[in-house]
Amino acid sequence: MKRISVESSHASLRKILSEYNIPLVKKTFGTKIVRVCCRTIDQIKNIPLIIKELIQCNLIKEIGMPLEYAYKMKSLLLFLKPVNVQLHKKLDHVFEEHPLKFYHLVIDVEYSTVAANEILKKKLTKDIVAKTDMKITYANVKKKKEIGCMKNCHLINTVQGEKNKTLIIELCTLGLHFVALIGILILIFEESTN
Repeated sequence: MKRISVESSHASLRKILSEYNIPLVKKTFGTKIVRVCCRTIDQIKNIPLIIKELIQCNLIKEIGMPLEYAYKMKSLLLFLKPVNVQLHKKLDHVFEEHPLKFYHLVIDVEYSTVAANEILKKKLTKDIVAKTDMKITYANVKKKKEIGCMKNCHLINTVQGEKNKTLIIELCTLGLHFVALIGILILIFEESTN
């Protein structure tokens, strides 16, 4: 029963909005938006008539609500944007004094671009700080590596002079051993052929 009432009211609201050229949007933005929740069957059935009267009194500029009816909908949530900010008081008064006791609030809904820009600014600031810290850390590590490399190169150069002398001596000794080994192999080969 409730779902049928929601479906019927949703269709009626769409028809009324199209008759009076009032924009129906998924989400409305601005200051002093009147958020109205219709939960009971009586509230759901009567909201189209109330909205029609408010539109005829030139109080509503735009309505935010689901664009299409969905079977799971058991209530209607409307965001009424007044023609001007001062008129929110009249809209608020209508729902405050209504005998069906609609649950309603007056709220400010930031434009998604404003909210997104704020989030983006915070993220960029955080990223810049992180990258700056990373650059400083990377620069310090790079500097330490360069200093370490320079120390290592100096040590290698110093040690290399000593190593070169030792290496040359070892190569000469190895060469002599190689010549002696060849000589021994030749003697063995000659003896085996004789």
